[in-house]
Amino acid sequence: MLLEFYQFQQKMILEQKRLLNYPLVVFSIFIVLSLGAVIFMVPMFKRMYAGLGEDLFWLTRALVKLSDSLLFNPEAWILGTLFSGAIIVFVYRLFGWYWLLNLIPGGKRLQQSVQMLFYSRSMEIMLLTGVHLQEALALAEEMFPKLLRKRIAPVREAVDSGKSLCDAYAMVPVFSPMFVKMVALGESSGHLPSSFARIGSHNQEALKKIMAWASTLIEPLLMILIALGVLGFLLSMYLPLFRMAERF
Repeated sequence: MLLEFYQFQQKMILEQKRLLNYPLVVFSIFIVLSLGAVIFMVPMFKRMYAGLGEDLFWLTRALVKLSDSLLFNPEAWILGTLFSGAIIVFVYRLFGWYWLLNLIPGGKRLQQSVQMLFYSRSMEIMLLTGVHLQEALALAEEMFPKLLRKRIAPVREAVDSGKSLCDAYAMVPVFSPMFVKMVALGESSGHLPSSFARIGSHNQEALKKIMAWASTLIEPLLMILIALGVLGFLLSMYLPLFRMAERF
């Protein structure tokens, strides 16, 4: 049972990473191509539109300034990139890679469902194997990110002080009313592992739907964003041509 849970846990982690890989790769390629266009193409158009002055389209002026900044002040951009990289590394060490899920559609719900699924499955397995409730609660907290563990720690503390498990869960907003009701049912019937198993099954079904929805939505959203970026670049580079034509 423990081996099956570990394999399932690793599978879900890989699925989440796979969901992030596509947008990250596409976005990285788009950024590299955009930088290439700004550095090499914009200066050519800048020479063409030198006579327009203040009549130059505002987006074209912005791209020209960005191009000049990249060409003539590369040190500032390199330092900025290194500083941004340091911030990303710090955030990664603090939150892990899971925070990236919040940037994609449905990512936050996906992350919550995965955490609840791992938590409920681990509680089910530990209670079935005879682990004491307080110890099981402490071990199950490891299923959550570091910052979230502090928010669910009151559950264990409340149980230690003599409160029922369902009352302890009700104190923490992380756990849904459905979760609390299922735990209360398990406590009253004396079958807590079965209640956690049903909670896990519910979260697993919800997780499948969220992942299917997110996978379907990511690609068209990326295409729309890229199309808007390309359209903005084309307008900024070629719209001044029409203004130049109006002068003749």
